[in-house]
Amino acid sequence: MEKSTIILGIIALALAGYAASILSSSGAFSSEAKDPTVSLEFLPDFDKDKAERIEIWEPDMAAQRNGEEGARKSIALVRKPTVAVNEDGEEEAKLEWIVESSAGYPARQEKVTELLDLFDSFQGGDIRSRNPESHSSLQVDDSGKEVKITDEDGKLVGHFYAGKMAGGMRSTFVRKEGADVTVLVPGQVSAKLNTFKNNWLDNELLKLDHQLIKSVSIDSKKNGTIRFEKNMESGEWKAVEPEEFVADTRQIDSAIRPITALRFLDVVEPAEGNKPEHGLDPPRLTVRLKLSDETEHTLVGGSDKDDRSAYATVDDKGFVFEVSKYTLEKLDRSAEDYRPKAPSVPGAAQPIKNTPTNLNSGGKPTPGPPPKKQDQNK
Repeated sequence: MEKSTIILGIIALALAGYAASILSSSGAFSSEAKDPTVSLEFLPDFDKDKAERIEIWEPDMAAQRNGEEGARKSIALVRKPTVAVNEDGEEEAKLEWIVESSAGYPARQEKVTELLDLFDSFQGGDIRSRNPESHSSLQVDDSGKEVKITDEDGKLVGHFYAGKMAGGMRSTFVRKEGADVTVLVPGQVSAKLNTFKNNWLDNELLKLDHQLIKSVSIDSKKNGTIRFEKNMESGEWKAVEPEEFVADTRQIDSAIRPITALRFLDVVEPAEGNKPEHGLDPPRLTVRLKLSDETEHTLVGGSDKDDRSAYATVDDKGFVFEVSKYTLEKLDRSAEDYRPKAPSVPGAAQPIKNTPTNLNSGGKPTPGPPPKKQDQNK
């Protein structure tokens, strides 16, 4: 046991020494102590309160696998003036971050603030390399993440690369564009820099308690108007239009439940730019939900975009979205689909099918072969 431990220790030391020699020879790590002069000048012109545009670039691995050498993808976060309604019902101007490539849809403000705070922390760091040949191995070049920050005057106040993480994934190698020096800064910088739109968008359109919905109105181009009301005490639904009948509660709950947690797949464009191919004027389907507090929500469904999504608008969000095609299909049904189904009776006779095995007997089962006679001599 002791001999094995000693051998493992020797191997670990050897590997550590080998790794250190490789990093040292490549110039990846410098033995220099922290250099305040350089690290404090990493983003000398950056002011998080004046930043107006953030561009993030990263390798497009899918495109590169398809033969597009060096392909990259990007996303742009832009701060724009918007008008919001305050608690008193008055309009007031404010600045809001949007995702430029998502038709200007609002970004998750807390995510952008978190990113700006991270950039602000770059004002200190340890110099780890002055060797340009280490840029590729540390991914502080086009093989890593690239960031460009512009202020409200259009001035470029930050342009750098974020590469591999180190120190137990608690620090990241970064390099200022045009500089040889690579600095190690705190934080998982590369992990927080990505071009995936849903990382920056809040794709939640509706979040409702389905138990608080007291009426549902469905206007369908295909199936006409159907309206349901719920007994809030018993939870039972009944149809009131086009005719009255006790509805199948499970069918209605199944149809409306996807709306109560509705999320978009993508943002298409502002609602005023609605195109004929979206099928929203006139719409394929209009669904209105009323809650117990009299709050109302409206989902307008349009044409299918593809085999998984369809165009839609929700309330007064001001945008055309792509939502699940399945959500609209569950709602676009006839009134008959919501009637309770007659329960099957166990043991009830089933109709006999005229299969090739019983056609010659007039639809009756063909009798099997007669039983064999027993040999009396046995």
